[in-house]
Amino acid sequence: MKATTALLAPAALLAAVSSVLASPTGVSDNDAPSTTTTSASSCTAPLIAELCDYPPPENAGYFAIAASGPSTCWEHCAKNAPCNFSVFLLNNPYTGTGTCWMYPGQSYNPAAGQADGCTRKSLSVYGQPTCSDPEQPIGGTNTAPPACAATASPSPVAKICDYPPPPDGCFNSCAASASSAACLSQCAQSDSCAFAIFNPGNEPLDPNYSGNCWMYPEGAVFDPKLAGTCKGDKPEQYVYQNTCPKIVKPSPSSSSEGGGGGAAGGASPTPGPSGTGGDVSGGAAAAAGASSAPAPEKAAANGLAQASAGSVVLGAALLLWQALA
Repeated sequence: MKATTALLAPAALLAAVSSVLASPTGVSDNDAPSTTTTSASSCTAPLIAELCDYPPPENAGYFAIAASGPSTCWEHCAKNAPCNFSVFLLNNPYTGTGTCWMYPGQSYNPAAGQADGCTRKSLSVYGQPTCSDPEQPIGGTNTAPPACAATASPSPVAKICDYPPPPDGCFNSCAASASSAACLSQCAQSDSCAFAIFNPGNEPLDPNYSGNCWMYPEGAVFDPKLAGTCKGDKPEQYVYQNTCPKIVKPSPSSSSEGGGGGAAGGASPTPGPSGTGGDVSGGAAAAAGASSAPAPEKAAANGLAQASAGSVVLGAALLLWQALA
């Protein structure tokens, strides 16, 4: 019986040692934080109609994209304002993949769709999407999210041709833009922009396509007399006034004045006895900071605790083995 006990007791202690050393932080796996990821879309859109056929976009090469599902249409429609509806064409019913058609600046026309005459309605028409996490527009470079409601669906104050560029010759005031809406957003978020002119960089000369954005500084006034004559029947430039509230950015001086000293409101801490430390609130803050150490320091502390616990258990196992031998 004594031999059996001598064999079982160290085995139990060694199992405890293994359980301690198996955890990298000295805590059980149930206490470890878990992270989950999801591919669910943050956008939703109402289903307007299911059709057999509907006219594709005028420039299908630009506004027709591969889609993993209807949510792709919702997300791209939300990122390419103004977009009132989209059409998802189901190509593979087994995987749910297909093609997304977008119609920026247009409204859905029920009379143009065909709802009968097919065995399976493969086209789904969705209305304007709503997203909980909107992102900046797709396409081009230097795009900008809507700065205010006026930039979501901008209306040009003029459609012209051959207007002179900004006074600096586009040195700092011109940028590529995904659309006229993105151009006006860039103007609204600029430090100085009174109005913007969007130049579509494509043959249809559509303001919903990508192009160049010219931003004119504060104090500049759009003068229609400076515009030239259009060569064709379509305008080549679209003028937008910046009606968004001016974005006030904090100056470095105000930031430094408000953040010094470590005491509330920037006031200097009251010296404590023997010239050590500040007031009681400062000591409490220091204690709180010590209790909430950064993750690397916590990991180091947990590692020391792990090593100490393992040494104690292992030492106890060896002593008990010698006593029972």
